[in-house]
Amino acid sequence: MSRSQIPRRRTRQFQRFAREVKRKIQTHKITSGIIGWIIASIIGGIAESMVDLNEYLDKPFEILVGWHPVNHLLGWIEFSLLLLLYFGTASLIWKVVRRIGQSDETNIIYPKILYEDELAVAAHALDYPDTIGEEIVKERVEDLMYSIAETVAAALGVPSRSYRGYFVVGSEDSIALSGFRIGRQFSMAEKNNQPIDHILEADAGPIGRMCRRTKTVSVMKEVQDEFPESDIHQMVMVRNPGKFRMCFLMALQNPDAEIDEHDETFLQVSYIIRSLGFMDKLVDYVLEYD
Repeated sequence: MSRSQIPRRRTRQFQRFAREVKRKIQTHKITSGIIGWIIASIIGGIAESMVDLNEYLDKPFEILVGWHPVNHLLGWIEFSLLLLLYFGTASLIWKVVRRIGQSDETNIIYPKILYEDELAVAAHALDYPDTIGEEIVKERVEDLMYSIAETVAAALGVPSRSYRGYFVVGSEDSIALSGFRIGRQFSMAEKNNQPIDHILEADAGPIGRMCRRTKTVSVMKEVQDEFPESDIHQMVMVRNPGKFRMCFLMALQNPDAEIDEHDETFLQVSYIIRSLGFMDKLVDYVLEYD
């Protein structure tokens, strides 16, 4: 995979809007339920009335079926129209079948940008929290965290359902997991109000083992040789050089994922992560994030 395979930013604002809507719905559950019921009723009424349009929609086909031109030119026009209908329908069915049949392992969603922009706006927000407001600061730091995880995952070719992403902060004599955790398992647990304590407890050993490493980019393969009870097969860590301050760590459940820490694209996307530990305000915010 080359850097050019990572498309530029197109949907970041939509994702931010979706997360904001989700927060509003969770905060105002009763109001959201009433509004949702009203919208569903309106859509239901529209859907029922659409059936009445059938008698008008099939008119063009009745005319085409009953049309038997004698003129050679009109005959070719009729043939072209029928061929267009057949090929158009076949093409649509083929696209739907291909879409359904695509494997999640190969349908990697590449990140929209490399996250220099998110880093800049997050740093600015942390410098002026009183001016910008707490919600905006949180939103911009979250954008940065998501971009880091998405970009690393795309560079490694890892789908979201097969990894757990952590930000780990170091203190004088210990490490602490940030409340900002990324991955399909965490998203589903949050959606269904399920506890994740068992996941965090199971991952504590491998995470602690990785964070004792001093390399800025480190890969641990065959994790289950050392932690046989874990569902993690491989781990990737990118941290600041020197004394440990903060790292991004990805735990992979896929034993067949091919990770090359020397890959050019991976090195490019991991470069900024190495400097995050030197941003004191960001480190403090990530540690306190809930």
